[in-house]
Amino acid sequence: MAPPRISLVCLAGLAHSAVAPPPATLPKYVVHIMADDLGYGDVGWRTRHTEKVETPTLDALVSEGVEIPEHYSYKMCSPSRVSTLTGRYPYHAGYYNNNGGDTEGAPIEFTLLPAHLQKAGWATHALGKWHAGWAFKRYTPTYRGFDTCLVSSGNLDGYWGSESGGHCTKDAATGDIVQFDGFDEDRAERQQTAREKQAQAQAQAQAQAQQGGSSSSGGKDDDDASAASMATDLLRGVGTTLTPGAGMNWQNGTEYDTRMYTAEAQALIAAHDTAQGFYLYLAFHNVHVPIEFPRGTALRYPLVASDARKGTDAQLTELDWTVGNITAALDAKGMLNNTLFIFHRWAPPTHTHCPAPLPPTSH
Repeated sequence: MAPPRISLVCLAGLAHSAVAPPPATLPKYVVHIMADDLGYGDVGWRTRHTEKVETPTLDALVSEGVEIPEHYSYKMCSPSRVSTLTGRYPYHAGYYNNNGGDTEGAPIEFTLLPAHLQKAGWATHALGKWHAGWAFKRYTPTYRGFDTCLVSSGNLDGYWGSESGGHCTKDAATGDIVQFDGFDEDRAERQQTAREKQAQAQAQAQAQAQQGGSSSSGGKDDDDASAASMATDLLRGVGTTLTPGAGMNWQNGTEYDTRMYTAEAQALIAAHDTAQGFYLYLAFHNVHVPIEFPRGTALRYPLVASDARKGTDAQLTELDWTVGNITAALDAKGMLNNTLFIFHRWAPPTHTHCPAPLPPTSH
C-alpha cells in the first residue's frame, strides 16, 4: 500500500530526528495514538538482537516519518493524558496524580483538543483508556469534545473484560445511564487485592521455573474465556448519552480489548464522510500492567526467556497490529494519503527494558 503523505511519530527519549519538508496542504484526517508504559527500549527499531520485538507498522512510520527526540512526559498516567489533551503542563492544569484532586478529571474550565476540532467541523472519536475524568458525567469524553466514545475508566481495567456500567444507575426502559456514580472504589480495592495475589502467584511460579519447574504468565488462548479479568466500567457515548458497552465481547472476557478497539476504529473509518475532518484518539492500555495477552501472540517470541518480557512483547505486537489494521482501513477508504499519524507514549523511567541513554530520573 502507498505510505501516508505525512507520518509523525514521537516517542519519549528518541535519540534522533529527521526533518521533513512542510506539506503542501494540511492533513484532513488525524489518528492520534497513545501507548501506556511503553519504554524507550521496548519498540522494534530499538531491539536489534534475538529478542527483537515485532512492530513492523511502527517501524515503517519511524522510517517514513519524523522522530521527535526528548518528548518528556509526567510520571503518572492521568496527568500525562490531561497534559496531552489540554496542551498544558500537568501543574498548570492542577493535576498531579492519578486521582486528579477534588474534581477527579481535567478541569472543566479548560477546552480540550477535540472540542476545538469539533467546533471547526471535524468528527471526533475517543477509544480506549480514558483516565482523564470519571467521577462525573461532565468529565467523560463526549462531554469534553468527542462526538462518540468507547472507553474504559483507567488504571485497573484488565485486557479481557470489564464490568460494563456496573455501578451506574440505568433507565429501565432505554438502558441509558441516568446517574453516573463514577469510580467504584470498593470494587477497585478488591480488584487491586486480587491483582496483588496474582502477582505473588506469578512470582512464585517464576521462582519455580528458575529452579527447573514450570512457569506461567498472563497469557490466554484467544478463545479461552475462563478467569476473565474484571475491572471497572466500559462505556459507550454518543453525544451526551452514555450507555454500558453491552454486547461487547470484551466485557464477557472473550475478546482482547486491543482487538475490540481495532474493530471499533475500523467501523468508524468505514462510516466516515470523507468530506469532513476526522480525529481519532486511541489510547491503548498496552503495555500497562496487568501483563495480559493472547498466548498465540506470545508464542511468536520463543527466544525470550522472561515471561514478563515475553508478555510485554506480545502486548506491543498486538498494538502494532492495530495500527496496521487502522492504516489498511484508511487506505481502503481513500483517506490514508491525507492522514497525519501521531504516535507517542508516556512512561516512568523504570518502565523500559533499555533506558539508556536517558538518565534514570527522566520521564
